[in-house]
Amino acid sequence: MTDNPPERPNIRHVASVAGVSHMTVSRVLKNHPNIRPDTRQRVLQVIEELNYRPNSAARALATQRNRRIGVLVEASTAWGPSSTLRGIELAAGAEDYSVTSVSLRSDDQSMTACSASTGGPPTNRRARRCRSRVSGT
Repeated sequence: MTDNPPERPNIRHVASVAGVSHMTVSRVLKNHPNIRPDTRQRVLQVIEELNYRPNSAARALATQRNRRIGVLVEASTAWGPSSTLRGIELAAGAEDYSVTSVSLRSDDQSMTACSASTGGPPTNRRARRCRSRVSGT
């Protein structure tokens, strides 16, 4: 390893400074029981000194899970959908999930855009086709 720290400290830099392997740092982060208390304390101290934060994008790539919930909302400004979305966000946050929401407004402007993209006036079938174009949910 080099002595030049990366722009944002990563797990290998923490390991280098703490004098342990990156796997030991990983085990400390996961609270694995087979880590000596003095080693755990040293790694945690380096993590704090370097202000290390796990990279959620790297975690998502490694586990193939992004801990994100997609929500489609018909009218996010109405009280019912808005309060439901807030409840979803609170429950998801408590379990370390993030929420991405997309508002499918039913006003004239969005229905006109939908009509133009589906080739006709906004019927139920065309509205479903328009809404199905939202990706990542």
